This record gives sequence, structure tokens and C-alpha cells, in this order.
Amino acid sequence: MAVGVFWRVVFFAALWWIWAGDKPASWWFGAPAVLSAAFMAARRVGDESHRVRMRGLGMFLIYFVRASFQGGVDVAWRAMSPRMRLRPGFIEYPLRLDARRAPAVFFANIISLLPGTLSVELGETSVMVHAIDLEAPVEAQLQELERRIAAMFVAGEGA
Repeated sequence: MAVGVFWRVVFFAALWWIWAGDKPASWWFGAPAVLSAAFMAARRVGDESHRVRMRGLGMFLIYFVRASFQGGVDVAWRAMSPRMRLRPGFIEYPLRLDARRAPAVFFANIISLLPGTLSVELGETSVMVHAIDLEAPVEAQLQELERRIAAMFVAGEGA
């Protein structure tokens, strides 16, 4: 399990670095968040083995940076707009990924890193998501995110 936690820490730290940039002060919050996420993910998925496809990881990182930028611009635009086009609420998104496996836990964590969405609860067959605008194509965006995460992971032996 220690090796699994180590690689989860490396993975979440890389995501934090991509998200927060090279601001050393961000690690005051980032380090505890990365460690917490790694230990919670290890506890949630246990000792199962999943390998990451390098091509899938590369494609996911490109997608993640683009989606983060687009989401950030959208949230900023809404905040600066006099009418603040907001219709916040919850959506229960049906998972196609197995909720007991690492890819589903990763999916739920990434939802919270993208601007305008927050995963609230990972259930057995769905994830509850809070969005700032239910009139936006939230479900389509979640489907695309889930598809890209599924393409990134390969189940290892014993999984």
C-alpha cells in the first residue's frame, strides 16, 4: 500500500503543480490537500492496481489544462457580468466507471479541480456534482471528462 500511496502523492502533486503553477506559497494549502487526497484515494480503492497509459495521460493533461482555462474564463465572465448568469444546483451524474476503482475516485477529484463544478459525493453508481449553472452543458462536460479518464487508465493484474 505504501508504494500505491507514494505514486498517488506524485500524481496529485503533479496535478497541483499544473493547476497552481510555480507559486511556492500555494503548497501551504497544496501539500496537505495532495497528501489527504492520496491517502483517501488509497483507502477508498485499496491495493488494486491501475496503470496509466502515457498517451492517455498526455491527452488528459492537454484536455485538463484547456478545460481549466475555459472554465476559469467562464467563471470570471459570470462573476464580472452585471447579470451574473448563475443557476446553481446539483446534478446526480450516473457513473460509467466502477465507483470502487481508482479511475472513478480520480474522476470525482478532478471534477472539483475544474472551475464551476464540485463533486459532493461519490456513490456506488453515481457522483453528486454541484455546478454554478445548471443551464450550461454540465452533463456533456462530465461525460467528456469521464471518457478521457477511462482512456487514461488500464486495469492492472488483480484489479
